[in-house]
Amino acid sequence: MAREELAGDGFENRRRKEALAFLVVKFLQAFLGFREIRQAFLEATRANQLATSGLFERVKDLEEGLAFDLKEKAHYLFRTVWRQTNGPRAAASRPTSLAAEARSIDSYVGTGFHVLLILRESLYQIEHYAPDIEGQGESERLYEETKGLASRMVERCDELFASAAQALRLFITSAGDNEVLVLNLLQNIEPLEKVYGPGSAEGIFCDLLKGKRLAGKTGTEKAAVYARTKCGNITGLPAQSA
Repeated sequence: MAREELAGDGFENRRRKEALAFLVVKFLQAFLGFREIRQAFLEATRANQLATSGLFERVKDLEEGLAFDLKEKAHYLFRTVWRQTNGPRAAASRPTSLAAEARSIDSYVGTGFHVLLILRESLYQIEHYAPDIEGQGESERLYEETKGLASRMVERCDELFASAAQALRLFITSAGDNEVLVLNLLQNIEPLEKVYGPGSAEGIFCDLLKGKRLAGKTGTEKAAVYARTKCGNITGLPAQSA
């Protein structure tokens, strides 16, 4: 959540901090997992091997695992908690862009989950019915339509992941008082930079910790100092920051 929602003590406050941190980490994992699926889909399509690609199970695992968890955490954070902690008066004093980003993330994640469901069903039909329909007129036409639908859903998912990544990147810069998020990002620099690009972690930590007086020359070093100061468990910090 935004800085003011994640500051202070208490069980619920800690729960919100953890929920945002875990959402970000799960998003990074889901983003990279889907990109691998998309690449495999494109390769199987070019080789005309979609029916034997085994992609149905991979999409099913993503949809039932990470994507479902993302959807639930996004609903909790950006619907339940956001509405509870941002009543009409609070919303009036909140930056419009921040509220818009929260709604966007929830929308992108929720829509992406349902698009994955369509992709999963399309792949199921392709993998299970393809061997029996070659040369069967109407059935073959439906099969080709299903392949087209699957292709559109893959590209739509890719667009939604990209949009969610951008919105999440902007949103988390308001969560600099979330030491759980900072720690989890430090523990996941590799996937973070696979999603946002080489060297992006430094800029993200600088934005997160802007205005804080911390030892260290770089954003990553300052993030490590902040995590050590605020967190009891610092397992998995980068070796150079240990």
